[in-house]
Amino acid sequence: MTGGRKQKAKTGGYSGGAPQAKEHRLVVDEGQAEIVREVFRLRAQRWSMQEIADMLNETSATRRGKQWQGKAVWRILHHKSMYHGRYCYGKTETKGQHQAIL
Repeated sequence: MTGGRKQKAKTGGYSGGAPQAKEHRLVVDEGQAEIVREVFRLRAQRWSMQEIADMLNETSATRRGKQWQGKAVWRILHHKSMYHGRYCYGKTETKGQHQAIL
C-alpha cells in the first residue's frame, strides 16, 4: 500500500477507481442503493445468495448489464461496512467521506 493511499484511507477518502466513484469520491446511485438494501433485507430473511441472485435477475441486471450470480451477491454482503458509511483500505478502517445507505 502506498503512503498516499494509506493517508487518504485514514481520513476516509476513497482511493480506488470503481465506476461508482466520481473524482475519487463515492457517490450514491439511488437505483443501485435500493438493490443493495434489498439484498441485505432478503439475506436477513435467510434467503440464500443464489435465491437472491435469481430474484434480482427477474427484476434487474447488474450495473454492467450482466446476469446476477451468487458471487456478486456475496460481494455486496462482504462490503457491509462500506454501505454503513465506513471505508476500509488494507488494515485501515475509518468513517468514510461517503453517504451511508444502510
